[in-house]
Amino acid sequence: MAPWNKPPAGFWKINVSGHSDEGIRSSAIGCLMRSRSGHFSCGYYGIVEYSEPIYTDLLAIYYGFKMADEENARYIEVESDSASAVYLVNNPNQNSEYSDILLNIRRLKDLAHQSCVLRYVERSSNLMAIRMSAYSYEKRVPITRLRCCPSDIFPELAADWTKTIFDALDFICGGEILFEKADTPFPKPKQYPPPDSPPAEEGEDSD
Repeated sequence: MAPWNKPPAGFWKINVSGHSDEGIRSSAIGCLMRSRSGHFSCGYYGIVEYSEPIYTDLLAIYYGFKMADEENARYIEVESDSASAVYLVNNPNQNSEYSDILLNIRRLKDLAHQSCVLRYVERSSNLMAIRMSAYSYEKRVPITRLRCCPSDIFPELAADWTKTIFDALDFICGGEILFEKADTPFPKPKQYPPPDSPPAEEGEDSD
């Protein structure tokens, strides 16, 4: 089993994962950005209308690069457990029905430093991103920005660092989760219409 691999000095590591559940007709993403020491910086998680698995994996990659751009993080390594999605992004000459989302991913990728990489990793090296996508189903929230690690999965994050949880408790922001609204990125392919309403900020009262 390959553990989480810390990035080179001066780089951020972004892990992303998507999951589609045809049984409940919904898809979920999870992505998080961590420093070389494994400390959680920010993330995205949430559910959307059901899409094919490859599209959901591409959506997770999109939000990974979007997050890096929002944080002005130019020195990044992005890792996904979808070999097919990584191949489509890294090979722009391939014809694909997912051209819209691929163009948006490459646009964001080009904003990063030229040393930025997007690579495939085994699921065992991407456990927290997978856990974040599963957490999306538990919470049933639209795609939402995370400013701190959710307290109920923080022990798993600490274990993924291969550090003791006691060394990392100061980074939990007092157990509070801070959210920001996520923007709707781009239209889906015709067979995958966008959700009826844009992502909302969790805890925000509806008018």
